[in-house]
This record gives sequence, C-alpha cells and structure tokens, in this order.
Amino acid sequence: MHPAGPLALSLGSLGLLRLLGAPWGWSAAAALGLGLGTGGWRLLRILVKTAPRDLFGLYVLLRVRLQLSRHRRRCRSVPALFAAVARRAPAKAALVDAASGAVWTFSHLDRVSNALAHLCRDRGLGAGAVVAVFMESRPEFVALWLGLAKAGAEAALLSSHLRREGLVHGITCAGAKAVVFGTELGAALSEVSSALGPGLQKFSWGPPGLGPIPEGSQALEPLLEGAPKTPLQDGPGKGMDDRLFYIYTSGTTGLPKAAIVVHSRYFRIAAFGYFAFRMRPDDVIYTCLPLYHSAGNIIGVGQCLLHGLTVVIRRKFSASRFWDDCVKYRCTVGACGFNSRLLPNVYPVRLLRVRPDSLELLRDSRGLGIPCAPGDVLVMDDLGYLYFVDRVGDSFRWRGENVSSTEVEAALSRLLGQADVAVYGVEIPGVEGRAGMAAIADPGARVDVPALYPALCPLLPPYARPVFIRLTAQLDSTCTFKLQKTRLRGEGWDPRVVPEPLFVLDPQKGRYVPLDGEMHQRLCSGKSGF
Repeated sequence: MHPAGPLALSLGSLGLLRLLGAPWGWSAAAALGLGLGTGGWRLLRILVKTAPRDLFGLYVLLRVRLQLSRHRRRCRSVPALFAAVARRAPAKAALVDAASGAVWTFSHLDRVSNALAHLCRDRGLGAGAVVAVFMESRPEFVALWLGLAKAGAEAALLSSHLRREGLVHGITCAGAKAVVFGTELGAALSEVSSALGPGLQKFSWGPPGLGPIPEGSQALEPLLEGAPKTPLQDGPGKGMDDRLFYIYTSGTTGLPKAAIVVHSRYFRIAAFGYFAFRMRPDDVIYTCLPLYHSAGNIIGVGQCLLHGLTVVIRRKFSASRFWDDCVKYRCTVGACGFNSRLLPNVYPVRLLRVRPDSLELLRDSRGLGIPCAPGDVLVMDDLGYLYFVDRVGDSFRWRGENVSSTEVEAALSRLLGQADVAVYGVEIPGVEGRAGMAAIADPGARVDVPALYPALCPLLPPYARPVFIRLTAQLDSTCTFKLQKTRLRGEGWDPRVVPEPLFVLDPQKGRYVPLDGEMHQRLCSGKSGF
C-alpha cells in the first residue's frame, strides 16, 4: 500500500466512527490502531526521518534566494563577487594545479584575469563578443573565462574531447570571434583550422613543443605580460541576469549544443552546494571533473570564486593519485563526492557522503524508475532519495561521459563505406558505466578490424571509441528500417553465446584483437585495463 493509504484509511475510519456516535477517545484510538496496523508506521517513519532534511533544504533554498535577490538589487555579477573575495584574502591559495603543483593566489588570479580583460577590449572582444575556450582543466582555464567576463565577453567552454566536425560546430554555432586553446590541444585545432575561416583570432596558452599549432596563432603569455593588471575603469555593466558563458551538451542527440549560463544560474548552483554541504571558507575542494562541465566549473570552482575556498584541480581522474592528492593538499570536500570514512584519519575532514545502502536501493524492486533528463533514469526510495541507474534511448555512459550511439554509428558507417552499424552499451564486470560495442554488417568479410581503431581515433573522442567489435552477416531491422539492438545487447560479448567473430580493444597495442574464451575470462576477472 502507498504510504499515504493508511493515513486516508485512518482519517476515514475516524470520521465514520464519529458519524456513528462513538466517543472521541475511542474513535481516535481505533483510527490510530487501524492506521498503524495497515502500514501507517511506514509513513510515520518517513516523516520522522525526512523532516530534518526537508526543513534544512527549505532553509538553504530561502538563504540562496535572499542572497541572490540582494545581489540583483545591487547589480552585482560573478566577477564583482570574486573581486570582493580577492580583496579579503589576496595571499590565500585560490587554485592549485595538482599536476604541476603550481599555486595561484587570489591576487594572482585577479591580476591575470584583469590583464585578459584589457587584452580582450584592445582586440575588439568586448561586451557581447563570444570567445571559444579549448583547453584541458587547469587554473588558466578559470582565468580565461573570468577575464572574458570582466570584459563583458562570453566564453564558449568547449569539451577537450571534441575533434573535427564536432569541434568546428562547437566554435561556429556560438558565433565565436576568437578561440583560446591550450598548446596540448593545438594539433586538434590545426586539423580544422582551414574550416574556421580567416577572420577567427587564435591565441595559444601553454608550453611550446607539445605539437603543431594552427597557422596565424599568437602566444597569449607575452601579450598578457604587457597588459595592465588593474581592473577595467569602465566595467561591462552586467548584472545577475546577463550571460556569463556557454556550456555544451554531450552530443547524445546529434552535435553538441550550446546552453546559456547566466550569472544568476552560476551563483545559484554554487551557493546551493556551499550551504547544502555546510562548507566553510577554510575548506579545500578537490576536483578531477572537467571544467567545461557545470559540476567542475560551478559546483567546484564556484566555491573558490564566490566563497573564497581553495580548489585543487586535477586534469583527469587518476585512481592511483586520488587519495594521495587529497592527503597532500589537505582536501576536506571532494567535488566528485566520496565517502569520508575511507580517508585516513590524519586530519579533520568533512566530505560529501555517499549513502552506504545506495547499491541495495538500486536493486529494490519497489524503486520507481524516473526519467530525469533526456537521457537519464533514476530510482527513488521511500525517503525521496534519487539514484542514477542508466540512460535511455540511443546513448550510454562510459568513462564519465555520455556517448551518442548515433554519432559513433555515423563515424563507423562512413569509414566502412556506408555499411550498416549498430552501436550499444554493454557491461564489463567491475567497471563503471557501459562500454561501447559495435555490430558491423560484413557479409563479404572485408572489414580490416586491426586497422579500424587507428582510423577511428581522429574521428571520435577516446570515450566514444567502441571497446568491442562484432562482425555479422546482417543486422536485423524493423519495418521502418531501424536497426534492432535488443538481441545484440542481450547477447553481449561472451564468445560462448555469440557465434560470430568478436574483437576487443587492446589499450596497450592500440588496436582491436580477437576476443576468445581466455580473453573473456581475463576481462571478467577485472584484468581489463579499462
């Protein structure tokens, strides 16, 4: 019975007994007994356990809304709030690059972003101009979009995984007048430079010698050295409801699409995280999430810019370095959410907690599947907690990224002369997410599987490249010629079940190799290398 059922039954019985003339005392006792006997204790338990949570949530909501209203009235923006933080603690560490150990103080971040603002104005990239940022996660990434915001320009935060068509689309769809790229991604930008047009200004930031860079690019560091480090005399005059930057969808329904983030949205998301997790200015956040996504750049870096916390940035997640980094930099809050009980008891910690019964709740048959976003399926337990289960439609999640089956199918089909290809996600024991598997129609046995992976590398980001390949004589389709994947997904990648040639990606060799029974056992035992 639904938790509200006993309550309705209890109230109904109370009314009936009173209607029949029973005394109030007897009526109330009978109604209470009937309610508890039919499961009402569950409702009582839920109310007791969720009341503190819900009241605290209401408190956080009201506090964030009051602060946002005050900032709106005073025409404040994210750069203005950061400037106030930098004035209070100029010598405090703002950003730390975990890879190099470089520490950016609030004063240094303020001065570099001021120089960028002056440079933007001098290059005609003032209010309303869009500048694409194509760089891996590091402190310079934050300085870039913050400096652009100080000049009134809007950053288009491109995924560092974008290549070729997706990269061109990301730059052009936002109407970018310039692109600032890390030298580590210069080769990727060089591949599409001719398609971007001669009017696009290109600036590189990073050590030279990491690979080719587009012709006509200018090194940003010398330009910044000669630019003023003081704030602009005439700011852009933007407020909380103006555009701050663009982030992009994962591209699971086509090419990535730009989504607008205004100043108020940035503040609201960051402030909710700050108050909901009871953060303090002396906390240190560790984030290995990409800064072109909201989680890393708003929930993580937003605590630095708006509340004065120190944020440690790791460009990519590393299981072997994660805990060492947390201890080394004395991190107290993890932006990717980990369990405080797992940390060595070296110093006081307050981390985002993962409920220990999460996995059991996912298996609870009473769980209700809820489509949250295009893409996402959640289950909700009796207490109202939501847990991610999987994605629906032609997409799946791998290496923390959303993979578009349509995009991978199109790339493989073009590569193989318009062959029929079905792409879907399959599970690997002990590995989070679903690995991509491609079933290729190859009736003439003409596909050169060992040469397939090197050919795919320029076309797809690493997370989108299939892990498994299956060759088949033909692919089943519906009456409307849509490829059927249910049977393929159910058969998976077990050579004892699949009667056709199977291949698996060997990360060390950089190519697909035959998948036999021995290799299957190795993958199932956790020796996958993925």
